[in-house]
Amino acid sequence: MEATPKVPEEELYGKSVFAIDPQERVLMRTQFFDAHGKLLKVWTVDQLEKIDGVLTPRKQTMKNVQEGTESTLEINEIEYNADIPDDLFQRSQLGR
Repeated sequence: MEATPKVPEEELYGKSVFAIDPQERVLMRTQFFDAHGKLLKVWTVDQLEKIDGVLTPRKQTMKNVQEGTESTLEINEIEYNADIPDDLFQRSQLGR
């Protein structure tokens, strides 16, 4: 799937191209292009795992192909429907 902003010059990316797994219906790769149509960045899901019935991207990578840099995000531990006490969301707790 491809997305192009109405005014590409005013946006960070001139175009984005999305690759979706047709069976799982989950986004697996996005290519980001600059305003001149050159490939700028590529985001990929490198490891996808079903945890508690939820498809979870355990490892994601963003590569800047123009600068030759790369960032990786790995989720080592995750818990869905965790019991979190309400007092953790008080203003005094959130400012730490």
